[in-house]
Order: sequence, then C-alpha cells, then structure tokens
Amino acid sequence: MKKLMLAAIRCSLVFTALAALSLARSASANLITNPGFETGDFTGWTAQGFFVVVDNSNPHSGFYEAFMTDVTTLSQTIPTVAGATYDFSMWNAHGPAELDDVIDIFWNGSFIGGGDLIGDEPYLQLTFSDLVATGSSSEISFAVRPGLNGGGMVYLDDVSVTRSGVGVPEPFSTLWLALPFAGMVAFRRFRAKGV
Repeated sequence: MKKLMLAAIRCSLVFTALAALSLARSASANLITNPGFETGDFTGWTAQGFFVVVDNSNPHSGFYEAFMTDVTTLSQTIPTVAGATYDFSMWNAHGPAELDDVIDIFWNGSFIGGGDLIGDEPYLQLTFSDLVATGSSSEISFAVRPGLNGGGMVYLDDVSVTRSGVGVPEPFSTLWLALPFAGMVAFRRFRAKGV
C-alpha cells in the first residue's frame, strides 16, 4: 500500500510540473489566427481593397502567402491585456523590378513602421517590440499603396504577435510552477517519517 501511495504522489507531482510548464509557455503563444495563411484563405483576417488574395506563388514558408497590390488593407483583431506589451513580426517581399509600393503598418490605428518597397526584394523580416495594448483587444493592420512608379506586388507571410517577455510566466503560472516543488518537500517529509 505504501509503495502504491508513493507512486501516486510521484505521478501527481510529474503531472503538476508538466501542467505548470505548459501554462508558463502559453504566455508566449502567437496570438494571430492563420499567421501564414495556410488555410488557403483569409480566415481570421479582414481584407479590403482592389486586389488582395491568398495564393501560393511566393510563400516565405509553408504553401501560401497573402498577395496585395494597389490600395489594399489587411487587418486582424487579437485578444490582449490592457497595459501589457507585445512583440510583432512579419515577413514581406516585393516585385517586379520596375515597380514600387509603400507599406504602412499600424497597431491599434497608430503607425508603427513600414516604408518603400522598390524593385525585386526578397523576403525581409520586420519586427517591433513592446507595443502597448490599450484594451482587451488590439488590431494589427497593413496598408499597401502604389509608389511613384505604380503598384507592384507585395507578399506578406508568417505574421506573429506574442506577449513581451517570452518564457516569463504570469503570476498564476508561477504558482503552478511552485506547486511541484512544494509537493517534493512534502513527499520527502512523508517518506522520512516512514508512513
């Protein structure tokens, strides 16, 4: 009976430790739905404008990417925590060589970056850190417009928004992480008493 009880305690400690680690890692999960457009459509996104589609002509990874030209916008609203900070990244490419475009990137309607895309440009990663959420949801959006030499093709792929401080558990996760250690101390005392 004693061996069975000790085995049950060990199993529960291992289970609790695994649960704590999974909760601690969930804080760094990508909040974007369909970040690589791998559904083959705009699931999770709102697309507006003259020409914005999902296709498979030039993906950064996987099989699909978003393809935009002329005056178009692509946006997604994600769940956030007011006052928390978030990190954002995306990959974009451009072509053909004789045309140019401008891409603007917005967080909750505020411009955070972008710039001119001139000629043939391979995929380039853009990253922005410590974006502050002002409410329980935040919107990330991209706006594409033609440059001086007309509109080319803008490719977007692998969009990511994660909470800043990747791998840093939230207070509740810290509690769950501490429980297995408390259990190990209790187990050691239980075992020492020889019950």
